[in-house]
Amino acid sequence: MNQEDEFNRHGRVKNAGKAMTFNVVATIANRLMAFAYRLVFLHYLSAAYLGITGLFTNIILLLSFADLGIGTVLDYRLFQPISEKDTQKVGELMNFYRMVYRTIALAVLLIGMALYPFLGFFIKDAEEIPSDINLHLVYLLFLLKTLVSYGFVYKQILVSADQRRYILSLLNAIMAFVLYCVQILILVFTGNYTLTLVAAVVIPLVFNYTVSLWIGSKYKSVFRVREVISKEERKDILTEAKAMLCHKVGGTVKTSTDNIVLSKFVGLIATGMYANYAMVISTLSELIVQMLGSFSATIGNARMELDRERRLAAYEKLLFANFWIASVCTVCLFHLINDFIRIWLGEGMVLDRLTVIALSIEFYISSLRVISTSYTNASGLFVRDKARPLIEAAINLAVSIVLAKQLGIAGVFFGTAISSLLTVIWREPYLLYKYEFCTSSRNYWTYFFSFAILTLLLTLGFGYINKVLPAIDGIIAWIIKGFLMFSICNLVLALLYLRDSNFRFYRSFFKQRLFSRNG
Repeated sequence: MNQEDEFNRHGRVKNAGKAMTFNVVATIANRLMAFAYRLVFLHYLSAAYLGITGLFTNIILLLSFADLGIGTVLDYRLFQPISEKDTQKVGELMNFYRMVYRTIALAVLLIGMALYPFLGFFIKDAEEIPSDINLHLVYLLFLLKTLVSYGFVYKQILVSADQRRYILSLLNAIMAFVLYCVQILILVFTGNYTLTLVAAVVIPLVFNYTVSLWIGSKYKSVFRVREVISKEERKDILTEAKAMLCHKVGGTVKTSTDNIVLSKFVGLIATGMYANYAMVISTLSELIVQMLGSFSATIGNARMELDRERRLAAYEKLLFANFWIASVCTVCLFHLINDFIRIWLGEGMVLDRLTVIALSIEFYISSLRVISTSYTNASGLFVRDKARPLIEAAINLAVSIVLAKQLGIAGVFFGTAISSLLTVIWREPYLLYKYEFCTSSRNYWTYFFSFAILTLLLTLGFGYINKVLPAIDGIIAWIIKGFLMFSICNLVLALLYLRDSNFRFYRSFFKQRLFSRNG
């Protein structure tokens, strides 16, 4: 095989389309199994077990800052040599990546074991811990699951940078299906929580090892390279990694302390109840990221070939789609999530309206950033934004703790939303338009405020309609309500943006695709 043939030779549009389709299908299949597993989980176990899962998941995520954000830096570094089919350079980078991740695994192990004696500190009421749980053994299993992944993840970043992430999505969906089936069987026949965690270690280990062998065979020429990048380039990467470390620490503290704060200041059961909402919201967020974030590698590739004006045009088209999707999803989430939890798990698992408001606001703000974050990372602008994530994390932690004491679960997520509004929500567009596009950010803010106002008005409008309609009873009625709400939101936005150039672009694009298929 020609060495160049190892790399992806399809066009950017085809790659992005494949990535989006495969990722969305894989995510939906994966999440359907996750919802089924959660239903079985709560049938055999209590919400306190979910609280432990959420707590330790967040602690382990906090440990992940040890990778210094090197993954994003390597992604950024791989785009050019892959675009140029430079097997030697890609191989050198991958060898460096392997060495880095071995070091990271050791750091995670040491930091993780340092926290081992202090696990009880993170739990408000020790009496909420189920009697059959060995807290320290459970923690070690969570830690082990993280450690085994570090031995294989460096190869998967090559597949992602080569615009073949959709293959990993499909394989991950298969692995998740097998894992959920095994865990369901364990719960049905033993009701043992700890055994489900053992399965969560063993099955991903076998899966990742198998995928690693496949990647090695797919990119044989890359992994035949024995040299490592020069000291000068290593120094440059580590300089970039220091900047990304700030993003990694800030982002990890911001997103991974929610369950820790809840467990410490509200309680394990409340943390477990929130975990059900987090599962629904993360599913929706993941779908958005899979639809829009699938363009990340494509953005990096296009940046090497397009001039600034065309990059700006592509960004604003994707930004328009991002804002549209975030708006529709937020309106539907706010009005449908409590009904879904009630149908799925029962009235006892439903949270209050104030908490749903806080979760919806935080979801909307984070959803708006998918495309901007992809562009910021692909263009290397994270180097210019080192202090922001640390400031954002500090604000988030401080405000969340204060508000959690006053408002409970809702306070934690109001804190997250406030920290984002004060920092990243204006900082990312500022950097992109100033340094990447070298023009005014007026178009960004026009879309930002118009979509924010429309999202609020649609939410209030459906709130009024809900008051005069009968309560949802049953999954069929919920699906009908969701379909109508989704359709009306899109229809309203389509009518209001009928003359917008970006809307006309998408309308023309989908018309061409439809007619070409019919023809």
